[in-house]
Amino acid sequence: MKKKIFKPLGLAMSHNSFVAFSGIITALLIINYFSEELQGLYYTIISFTALKVFLDAGFSNVIISFVSQNKNKIEIGDKVVFKEDGFKNLSNIFNYSRKRFLLVSCFGFIILHLLAWVFFKDYISYESVIYWFFLSLFFSLNIVLIPYLCVIEGLDYLSSLFSFRIRYSIINSISSWLVIFFEGGVLCLLVLNFTMLIQNFLYITKHNYIFKELHKGKIDNEYIRPIVRPFGLKIGVSFLTGYFLNNGIVPIIFKFISPSLAGLYGLSWSLFSIISTLPKQFIIVIRPKLGLLFKEKSYKQFWNLFINNFFKSISLYLFLALSVLALHFLFDHTLIVKRLLNQNNFILMSILFLVLNVIGNFTHFFRPQLKEPLYFLNVISTISVLIFIFYFIDNLSVEYLLLSIIITYLLFGITGLTHYTYKFHKTYINNS
Repeated sequence: MKKKIFKPLGLAMSHNSFVAFSGIITALLIINYFSEELQGLYYTIISFTALKVFLDAGFSNVIISFVSQNKNKIEIGDKVVFKEDGFKNLSNIFNYSRKRFLLVSCFGFIILHLLAWVFFKDYISYESVIYWFFLSLFFSLNIVLIPYLCVIEGLDYLSSLFSFRIRYSIINSISSWLVIFFEGGVLCLLVLNFTMLIQNFLYITKHNYIFKELHKGKIDNEYIRPIVRPFGLKIGVSFLTGYFLNNGIVPIIFKFISPSLAGLYGLSWSLFSIISTLPKQFIIVIRPKLGLLFKEKSYKQFWNLFINNFFKSISLYLFLALSVLALHFLFDHTLIVKRLLNQNNFILMSILFLVLNVIGNFTHFFRPQLKEPLYFLNVISTISVLIFIFYFIDNLSVEYLLLSIIITYLLFGITGLTHYTYKFHKTYINNS
């Protein structure tokens, strides 16, 4: 098992090392070529395109978990040969999710236009309307391709997938950097979404022989809906509420505090997102294996594989976070640091991301079991923060926003996580 995980993990780390490097270069270019207000506009648009998480509603995790549990029922050699039960299960989830993502991509196109009208009405011009139309179009088409990529990951083609992601990230980054360097401003996001679309499409066509077979299957709603719908709805609620506490904060700051402060928050958030990408890979690369182990009722092996990678993930995050905090304090008078949140808020954000990494890792522990036990706690957390924002709308500050999010996550998220982990041990480990 270690050999099977080692290569994908190495590729995943290579990919995310470049993502981290790319994020730093992008941040430096933004600091040098964008005004503070344009920086705020940039990160607000980034927050809107992060709505992909909301539109996905976690269903990509459903696909990966379901496919990983059924992939042992297929045979792939020079020619694709599906066993009858494997073909039925895989074609069901693929065709069901394909139609679902086509529908939500249309909603995504509409939602982005509505958000632009609400938040950017002071920036509307003929050019901005054209810009937003194509940005929304490329964004929506990328959503349509999500189930194809999830099937590839669920079938455990991780080496191929991560090799693709390395090339994908390099091309995306260079194209975006060139636009920023030539002072194209937020046009870089339009180019980024376009290059993402082209590369996703070309990669999927390489595995077209699989999808041609899966297309032949029919959707058996009576079979597939009872399995994936309850799980999918719970993940969807978790992702929706999580969006408002994460990326959704930037537009709130942009609208109700100031565009420039939204830029400081967005850049700081981006930096901690960058240093979280590497630790997450310890969990991401074992998702198909976790699904298979749970299906085989190898519960102790399931737990040991997860918890070992969990501690590696959190340890790496702590090391990177402390390094970034040290640099913030040592170079607090430089232009780069001045484009980030102040020291107190920066510390709060590092704590928030520690909590997010812990909870995020454990969601991947529950999802191979086709469970989403934290969804209700996420709802309570989001409602609590939204009540706080509404009550203090005239006196909002970044510090109070961060504190309110941290406290609610600790109060509801971590306590709930502890409870459901104990239930897992009581149900599966102690009785095995």
